[in-house]
This record gives sequence, structure tokens and C-alpha cells, in this order.
Amino acid sequence: MKYQQIPIPPGLETFIQSIWKLEDDGGVRAGSQSFQLIADSSPGLIFQHTDFGNFSRDGKQLPPAFIFGPSTKFGTLQLSGSFKTTGIFFHPDALKTVFGLKAEQLTNTCIDIDTLGKVKGNCLQERLLNSESYPDQLCLLLSSLKDLREDNAGFTDENVSFAIGEISASHGKLSLRELSKRMNLSERTIERKFREAIGITPKLYSRLCQFQSSLRYLKQNNIDKLSDVAFEFEFSDQSHFIRTFKEFSGFTPNNYIRTSKELVDNLTQGQAEFLGRH
Repeated sequence: MKYQQIPIPPGLETFIQSIWKLEDDGGVRAGSQSFQLIADSSPGLIFQHTDFGNFSRDGKQLPPAFIFGPSTKFGTLQLSGSFKTTGIFFHPDALKTVFGLKAEQLTNTCIDIDTLGKVKGNCLQERLLNSESYPDQLCLLLSSLKDLREDNAGFTDENVSFAIGEISASHGKLSLRELSKRMNLSERTIERKFREAIGITPKLYSRLCQFQSSLRYLKQNNIDKLSDVAFEFEFSDQSHFIRTFKEFSGFTPNNYIRTSKELVDNLTQGQAEFLGRH
């Protein structure tokens, strides 16, 4: 597989976390490949170059360009043919602040980008597919996202932005009660804002932050004892850490370390016996 991390153009880092390109080594491959999706609170966008293979999920073919919401459980993507795709990961509140959507409508699902009102009339997918080169495609995609962000700038909620920062900085350890005190807002108000802007509750967002922090720690360090990771990220004990890790990734921590081959953050090519479905 060929993986390329693409620099985020100046000004777009306010709503984009990362941009990447992934393709196989060349040539059309027979059969299909499976890729593990790991739970994450951040939404994203995938553009498939349809001269190559096509993604499907649970037997349903996905459109060439689609937006996906936060994922609260692991799943799999299937790919037939050769592989070439571009992906963008956004900040957690981007479904509202970029696309003007109620985020909870996209939790654990995706939509064709051309179904969005402000995109539909521009035939974005068709224009992407008809672009002469990859740089042209990327420029068109990013300029369209920039325009959408400017159109929906009024949906930005500074309270949500503050809460995201506080929870992320604590690696998910900050309680909703403490967050409520810091924000001088009721817990119910914070929960409503999270559902609208991010698509999940602040408690689940915190759990996903805790899990993602432990996942990054596993990837970046040689771990002798899982109990050390459990302690570092304040899981109640090692068993709790293992259960949570498997709930959100489909792997036990040890199986993840031994068998997975992570291609992009939260997209893993692993052994077939460890790949599950929703």
C-alpha cells in the first residue's frame, strides 16, 4: 500500500485534522480486501476514484464521495478491485460547522455528499471525477469545503469548542459534572449541544477520547504490561481496559499489537479472523 499524508493548506486547519491519500501498489487485484474501521468521534469525508475499485459496507456500495459521522463501534469496509482513495478527517463539530447538519443524524452512518443542498447544484462528485489530475481534484474538493465552512460559520458554538478542548486535553478523564462547573452550564444543556454538534453524548465522547488516547499510546510505545496502560489512562483495571479496547476496535490490545497493520488512523488492515461487523 502507498500512503501519503497531505499538508493542510493554511486556514483550513481550523476545521480539518488531516488529509491523506491511500492506494495499492498498482494493477487491478482480483477478489476483495477488508479494512477494519475503529471507533472515533471525528467525522470525515472519503473520495473514491471510481476508475479503480469501489468501497462497500455491509453489502451496500458506497458513493464516490461521502461524508461519515462519528463511529461509536468498529466495523469493516470491503473493497473490490484496486484501491485509490482520498480521505479527510475533520474536527469533531465539523458536521455542523462545515456542512450545517445535525450531527446525530450521521452517527454510525454516511451520506452522499451530493445530497447536501449547497453541494447538489454544483454536481461536486461529477466535477471531481472529471478533473484532469489529482491536484485538480484535491484543489476542487478543498475549495468546496472552504466555501461550505464560510457559509456555515454561524453554526460554530464556542461552548462546544471549549468542551471538546477540555475533554481532549484530559484524555477523556474529565467528568461531565466537572465540565458543567467549568462552563457554568447544566449537564443537560451540554448533552444537548453535543448531540447537535458532534452526534454523541459528552460521556461517550469522553470514553472515545480515553480509548483513542490509549490506542495512540500503544502505537507509540513498547508496552510490557497492559496494566500500565490501564493505569495511565484511568481505566478501573486491566480487564476494563481490554473490554473497552475490544468494544471500540474489534481487537484485544495484544491482538492489535501483534496482527494489525494500520494504514491510516482508525483504518486497519488486519487478519480476517479479527474483522467484525456491526
